[in-house]
Amino acid sequence: MRDWLALPPSAPNDDGIRSKCITHHDMAFIEEEEEEEEEEQMIDMKRSLSTSSMTSIDSDRSLSSKYIEHKICWNHGGKKVQVTGEFLNWSVPVDMIKDTDCHVIYLQMDSTKDIEFKFIVDGEWKYATDLPHRKDERGIVNNVLSKSII
Repeated sequence: MRDWLALPPSAPNDDGIRSKCITHHDMAFIEEEEEEEEEEQMIDMKRSLSTSSMTSIDSDRSLSSKYIEHKICWNHGGKKVQVTGEFLNWSVPVDMIKDTDCHVIYLQMDSTKDIEFKFIVDGEWKYATDLPHRKDERGIVNNVLSKSII
């Protein structure tokens, strides 16, 4: 396997710029930098959602009486437990905090509609059988906070 990509060093490209020999090591370094940058961006996004973003977005929402704080618990084990759902448009999982007997998170929820959510436990999508749940239109079982109990 060739570990380099070489263009003729003396041949200018269409822009009149001379080509450079790029080694496999150079490409690996560039890819590694890009991966690290993407990972840092994801960590920053998760951190902001799990701390300040949830607080600031939801504190703005709390000015409206339709948003109330709700405690979500997962008490079925696991080392890393996250939650995601309609309250975040299923976009980014939020880390839950290990309490004495369960993993817990407090989120502002819209009390005017049902909210579906799901847990990610050690990388596996799960729902809590001891919490209200239902099948969505695709037959996937999600936990649900009914507007009647929010």
